[in-house]
Amino acid sequence: MNNELLDKHQNDPSWAEVVRLYSGLFDTQDERENFILDLSDTNILLAAECKTSSSNIQNNLQFELSEKADYLLNNSPISEPNYQASLYALSELSRVDLVSQHLARIKNRNIPIIRLILENLPETIESKNIVITAVLSNPSFFFNAFLTLLERFEQKKIFLTETEIYEIFDALINQRENCEHVLSFIKKYQKKIEKIPKYDQYARGELCNIRGYENLLLWLRFFELNIQNVDLIQILLNQPSINSLQNVLFCLENIDKDSKIGYLNKMLNSDNPTVLSVCLIYINSDETLLRIFGRGEAFQKYKYFLGKGTSERSQFQSYFTFSKKASKLSMIIRRSNNPQNFADFNIQQHINVGDVTRK
Repeated sequence: MNNELLDKHQNDPSWAEVVRLYSGLFDTQDERENFILDLSDTNILLAAECKTSSSNIQNNLQFELSEKADYLLNNSPISEPNYQASLYALSELSRVDLVSQHLARIKNRNIPIIRLILENLPETIESKNIVITAVLSNPSFFFNAFLTLLERFEQKKIFLTETEIYEIFDALINQRENCEHVLSFIKKYQKKIEKIPKYDQYARGELCNIRGYENLLLWLRFFELNIQNVDLIQILLNQPSINSLQNVLFCLENIDKDSKIGYLNKMLNSDNPTVLSVCLIYINSDETLLRIFGRGEAFQKYKYFLGKGTSERSQFQSYFTFSKKASKLSMIIRRSNNPQNFADFNIQQHINVGDVTRK
């Protein structure tokens, strides 16, 4: 075949297969290697594919192509085609070590092109190692892509080893940025990860960031945090978001009666209108609590009003509306001993955040 014709079309994707086939038609190994090395000057990825299309070992050619791809990778702007091509070339050549070294050098940089490359890797052991290196280099940025890729690898019977699982778990915790990633990893590998004491401080510090009762239950169980022994309710009340108050309701159902009454008293004296509103609904959802607090002077101090000045209007439109909200919460709480039923009660839909005034 005319070399001028190949030179003209070697960067045309539709000719890639022709070039790969042509690279195997030379009479001698030296001629083939020279052709591939010349090709690598203009198309490093296609040169790597030509090399791997043959079953011959060719260690020298492997080394020279790897060195050239590594140089391009570390000296090309990320936006240039050579950057992507060299990453793919190193992957094609199974040089996980060089890809890993590059990812280590750019640690914590959010580079979309790398994520795109990872998503298109073949399901091989070498690719799995590249993906692991990527998620270790920047857990927050690569984690979601990592989980998606794991599913593909597992379909091909390629699994993480125990050592790899612990290494990734440790990296996710040490980033201290997103406990949701840690939760996702625990859900997938909780049977393979044993609770380790060194994570206790981290686990306690993230309690107020856990979203949802099911996740909170899993977190407490996995890290063996006894809800009676950690002042979880107080932690959540220190950051009284809608989410944390949902978790407060769960906690109130799982502590002893005296502790529950003590925390409800604290909530009744809160200056936060949302905390106070949730507390009032909760008390009204339980006949026993209603008898206890209904007779108390503190509970009688509150009226359910939203707004300031003379334009008062009922926070719950009327006491009847308020009572309906409390009854719904009561039904959800009492219908089952499963605390996860609290997920059905959306606080945001049941109160209007505003000022709750005292008489």
